[in-house]
Amino acid sequence: MPIFIWVLAVIGFVGFVASIVWFFWAVRNQAKLEFPLIAHLIASIVVALLAIALSAGTLFWLYGTAPGQRELKSFASETSGGLSRVVKVYDLQGDLIDTYEGTFDIQEDSSKVFFDLPQEDGSTKRVQIYNATVIVEEQ
Repeated sequence: MPIFIWVLAVIGFVGFVASIVWFFWAVRNQAKLEFPLIAHLIASIVVALLAIALSAGTLFWLYGTAPGQRELKSFASETSGGLSRVVKVYDLQGDLIDTYEGTFDIQEDSSKVFFDLPQEDGSTKRVQIYNATVIVEEQ
């Protein structure tokens, strides 16, 4: 999702730059214009305002709201191999079964939680947890 938001922000920025270029082009070439100069100027200003609103709105959502912050965190986790985490697994009686620490991405399904735990030799070990309480803390 953050990629889509960034694409919208870039489209807004490009639209803003294009509207500025359009504005100055219309002023410079007013003798050759098919429509009146005022129409070009108003249209370029409207496009600039829409572009600013698009860019500001998308960036505000991304950096100024809790869902946007969660999307940034998820994006960082998905693109960098995970976040530094501590996973604690408890049985149904509340007793600690195991603890996992490392940098990894966690996925969940309706019946399980799983992740690839990096090993010291550079390989990974797939950990799948069924029928347990799993608490994940970011470090």
